[in-house]
Amino acid sequence: MTIPKDFDGKFVFQKTKDFGFLPGDESDQTFDVWFYRREETNRTLKEFLESLLPENVGYDKPSNQLFYRSKSGKLYRMDFTEIR
Repeated sequence: MTIPKDFDGKFVFQKTKDFGFLPGDESDQTFDVWFYRREETNRTLKEFLESLLPENVGYDKPSNQLFYRSKSGKLYRMDFTEIR
């Protein structure tokens, strides 16, 4: 898996007429999404992964990995695949 070295766990989404965070909310041009994240190694990766609730995305900064837990409880590793 390759996550860009400059990825800090934040995505900035551009709001448009057809796409917004909340229906009818036109108060800002962008909104940020920060993932649930583990910053330091004071907990193990296993403990961090077990703490991810269904439908949560977690960014593990020490190992530079993204994880997602589905509603069914399955855990997935997400990655960035460069498309040219």
